[in-house]
Amino acid sequence: MILKPKICDLHNDLITVQDFENAKKYLTDNSKFLSSIVLAVWTTHTKYNTIVDIKNLINEYQELNLNGKLLFGIEDISFLAENDFEKFLEIKPFYVSLTWNYDNYLGGGAFGERGLTQEGKQLLRVLKQNNIVLDTAHLNERTFWDCIDNFDGYIINSHTAFYSIKKHKRNINDEQIKAIIDKKGVIGLSFVGEFLCNQNIPKEDDVIRHIDHYLSKFEDKGLCFGTDYFGTQNLPKNLKNYSDISLLVEKLNKIGYNKKVIDRLFYKNFESFLRFVNGT
Repeated sequence: MILKPKICDLHNDLITVQDFENAKKYLTDNSKFLSSIVLAVWTTHTKYNTIVDIKNLINEYQELNLNGKLLFGIEDISFLAENDFEKFLEIKPFYVSLTWNYDNYLGGGAFGERGLTQEGKQLLRVLKQNNIVLDTAHLNERTFWDCIDNFDGYIINSHTAFYSIKKHKRNINDEQIKAIIDKKGVIGLSFVGEFLCNQNIPKEDDVIRHIDHYLSKFEDKGLCFGTDYFGTQNLPKNLKNYSDISLLVEKLNKIGYNKKVIDRLFYKNFESFLRFVNGT
């Protein structure tokens, strides 16, 4: 099998933790490995928590001429006041999440208990009307199902792992996976060690276990990667960079997955989702 380490990444926190020049070099150096990448703007504990700051940040990167396609997500939109919901349309991000890990006035985070609020429902209507994707990462299960019931737009989970393999509040169960697939959404498998295994140091085989579980239950529909690079320190030691991704290709091939399945997982599923969102 010819190894082709080309990947779509649904969630990379690079631009909220690195200055522009370092981030530009990183993206340029890694563009040969990327089919597309979603650069997440994390608002919860950073200086990027106003429309102006986020708009200026994104504008810097939109001017880069890279082989990989750049998209942008907002992680935790709750910095917006209710009467400002329309203002983030100045940015028109690819996706938006309602929370980080804790409850806010829109809904419940993974470590909280609140469900979707009336303000959250109002924001979902704005997303739907403007074809902006809802990212369900960081939601608790109660708010997740409230969103499934109240949102008829595009839906994903940008970075998570699978509760059947590792019980963690940030991971999603098989019923949630099915609900996202049924809405023609995609799910980004994260490389965060706490999501992958019980050991202190995760390994690439832990990633393989999560992939194998998903593929055995749901075939190759909807599964992608959302590495969470720059959003965590606890990565598998052999999967700290995009250049390491070929190792996963080798291991998946050895346990019986063919090139067609691997290509769907690494980039074709996300490319199909982009065409779905763009109506092409």
